[in-house]
Amino acid sequence: MMKTINFLVIIFLFPKLLMGKDILTGIINEGIQNNIAIKNQKVSLEKAKITLSTNKKAYLPTVALASGLSYSNSEGTGSLTKSASLSTSWNIWDHWSGLTTIETSKISLKNEEINTNKAIQEYILKVLDSFLGLQLLKNKKIITQESLNSAKSNYEKAKQLVKIGAKTKMDSYTPEISLLNAKRDLLEINNKIRMAETSFKFLINPNKETKIPPVDFLTYQPYFQKSFEGKWDNIQKNWAKLVVKSNPSIRVTSNQMESSKKTLAQQKLNNWPKVEVTASHTWDLVKQLEGDSAQSLSAAVNLSWTVFDWGVSKSAIKSSVYDLQTSELNFKKQIFETKNKVLSLFQEYKILAETIKASKLILEKAKAQQDYSVQMYSLGKITSFQLKTSNADLFKARDSLATRLKEKFLLMG
Repeated sequence: MMKTINFLVIIFLFPKLLMGKDILTGIINEGIQNNIAIKNQKVSLEKAKITLSTNKKAYLPTVALASGLSYSNSEGTGSLTKSASLSTSWNIWDHWSGLTTIETSKISLKNEEINTNKAIQEYILKVLDSFLGLQLLKNKKIITQESLNSAKSNYEKAKQLVKIGAKTKMDSYTPEISLLNAKRDLLEINNKIRMAETSFKFLINPNKETKIPPVDFLTYQPYFQKSFEGKWDNIQKNWAKLVVKSNPSIRVTSNQMESSKKTLAQQKLNNWPKVEVTASHTWDLVKQLEGDSAQSLSAAVNLSWTVFDWGVSKSAIKSSVYDLQTSELNFKKQIFETKNKVLSLFQEYKILAETIKASKLILEKAKAQQDYSVQMYSLGKITSFQLKTSNADLFKARDSLATRLKEKFLLMG
């Protein structure tokens, strides 16, 4: 069952994984196998399966074998008695108590399946966040490296102009400072990348190096982008129904509410006379070996009714009522919080789409400014400081757009 769940979750979030066209293919599968939280949740799932199986077997006949030797001495005469018996017993009816336990165990199993599925989904989104964060740092490194190369070129030109007397030494200080700043920035970004790579390694497999080649955010399109954009209109129309139907937290609280209802119903039944029907069959093996087919069959119907128990039963019912009220409130609270969160994400996504449009326009203008500045600088019409300013605007625009694209991909997830 869980292999199927894992498979479906990965298909849903990462459809290209199956075609081997995405770098996250092995990363996700390997990470799921090593993640401790997922392993713990799978253990809880298996325990829930065992609990349900055990509760179902409560209505099956049980078989017991008993044997022994006993010695007795009376008035100087001792005797040794051998005994052996085989018996079966069957609890036929227990006033719905066992059935209620089975039903609540089924609900617990459903919740563990949902929680396991949820743990896998949360882990996949965590990997996506870490992957995109690392890619953003690598994009910043490319930008920083370009800034460093530009600063080197400007500094070399400034030194040449100073050397031939076209500029004073003062004019070389600004490009030199820019070069030193770029070197410092590159050192810092490399350190951040190493730290992010270490975090990513521990997220996937601490015992294995995980190499991630960089992608360009300005041209990168995640494989789930087209699928998301194709379903975006439908999601906006039917999101309320989809959330209540499929959200893991809502489904868990709904199941807990159902379990509370069954528990309360059983508590009320327990106030009425209880009927228990049992049967047993016993064979005396010692006598059968002696040629006597000794066996006994018994059946019993027990009727019990607690007339007075100092209010214990009423307290149990009252406690179950409160449990049901709590679960109902938690269910409503979870729906409210989830819907509110989804609406916030919708609004954030729409605003982010507008800021991405603006960021793309800013980048276009920054590119045009930088191209023009390079031409003017080559003609000696602007200073190196002015050229540096245009380069800084371009790098800032690229970094700003890449950051917003990263947030967009995470919101899609």
